[in-house]
Amino acid sequence: MKILFYSPYLNILGGGEHHLFQFASCLGQNHQVYLVWPDTQVIKLAQSRFNLDLSPLKILPFLPPRFQLKEFDLLVFVSDGSIPFLPVSKSALFFMSPFQHVYGRSLINQIKLKFINQVICNSQYTKKFIDKEFGVNSRVVYPAIQLPKNLSRLKKNLILSVGRFSRTLHDKNQSALIKTFVKIEPELPGWKLVLVGGTETGSAPIISRLRQEAAGRRISIHANVSPERLRQFYAQAKLYWHATGYGYNLNHHPEKAEHFGISIVEAMSYGGVPLVFNAGGPKEIITPESGITWNNLDELEQNTLRLIHNPKLRSDYSQAARKQSGFFSQDNLCQNLNSVIGP
Repeated sequence: MKILFYSPYLNILGGGEHHLFQFASCLGQNHQVYLVWPDTQVIKLAQSRFNLDLSPLKILPFLPPRFQLKEFDLLVFVSDGSIPFLPVSKSALFFMSPFQHVYGRSLINQIKLKFINQVICNSQYTKKFIDKEFGVNSRVVYPAIQLPKNLSRLKKNLILSVGRFSRTLHDKNQSALIKTFVKIEPELPGWKLVLVGGTETGSAPIISRLRQEAAGRRISIHANVSPERLRQFYAQAKLYWHATGYGYNLNHHPEKAEHFGISIVEAMSYGGVPLVFNAGGPKEIITPESGITWNNLDELEQNTLRLIHNPKLRSDYSQAARKQSGFFSQDNLCQNLNSVIGP
């Protein structure tokens, strides 16, 4: 089967793109998969960043005209909120973000949707908004992680947070995390906060401001680290903080919440105990036994101190977090994806 993937976001190489490349990797095991992107280096960059075997994939420099799209057996399009016209026998539309007020139920969009076989979302959170906006019953296929083969027992007194240094879509709220750590730092002798993330145009002033806020504190900020260095941070961290969506009216701006939260699962797979803002995709990731949700910074502070001062409780959460992360395996993703798109 010939399969074509199209996304306007491939150059970002963030969590959503990781998810899409996982789809392509799964289907590439038994089918010929093509990606539309003007730069062939995107495959090499994605392989390095996501540690996936993408060698079977082929690149097309531009989207073929409609009459040539019929040469493909399956089209998988990532939506930017619009609905493409896909004149083929089999197609899937993939939403990585929740959308509202994009005229999803307009006559023209409803006509286009009749040509699409499946609508796929990356989380139940995204699904809730997509189904309401477009009048569909989408399917959820969660992202996957590569479970670590060897777990280090050399954990450090380290709180980790991983997220892009950006304000373009959803704010990872690193500034709020710095303020929280500064407030409780006197009660955390020997503990350190580490912020790690990728960059984009406009990231430099964000990082500069964060470094000013963290000056003189046990806080370090690392941009664009290698995959190996990131795995080292995951292996060392005892706790994992996540604050995306905090401070926003998510009923009016659901896109400001974390749509899924792959970094949370990665931290859990190494035994890091997650403390995540109680909104969006992260609520689906953790269970009451494997992590803690918080609604305000006071709750984040209190629960952090409780875990730090109770090693037995932290150990119980850590073991449950590792177990829960196994649900998000590549095998499960492939199985779920194949069940959605069919043979």
